[in-house]
Amino acid sequence: AVAPLDPIGTDMDDGGDVGILVGGVENLRAALLRRLRTPRGYMPHHPEYGSDLPSYVGQPLTPSLVLSARAEVERTLKEDPRVISVQSVGVTVGTDAITLEGSAQTALGPVSISGTVGGISTVS
Repeated sequence: AVAPLDPIGTDMDDGGDVGILVGGVENLRAALLRRLRTPRGYMPHHPEYGSDLPSYVGQPLTPSLVLSARAEVERTLKEDPRVISVQSVGVTVGTDAITLEGSAQTALGPVSISGTVGGISTVS
């Protein structure tokens, strides 16, 4: 059961159960990772939703790429209206994935996030 006044919102259950809403910190973490993994422009009715991070996977590793990936994670996290501020971001750029971790301030307090973003074809 979800509290009706969840301060960071509710969303449909990722498990496919129609009419089931989930909320809280775990829902926010899943939503943030989904936003980071979705290539920006992938959703025609929401062209600004998503991240450019998937397009960085497989690019030649340079200091500039690492800085750009870090900035893109921060920008994408800030796009979610439930995120008040981003406190920290770390990225590790590999040949076929980018591993990230970070912390954001929300109405419920700090929320940590970690995960992996694959190449441009990865959408969840």
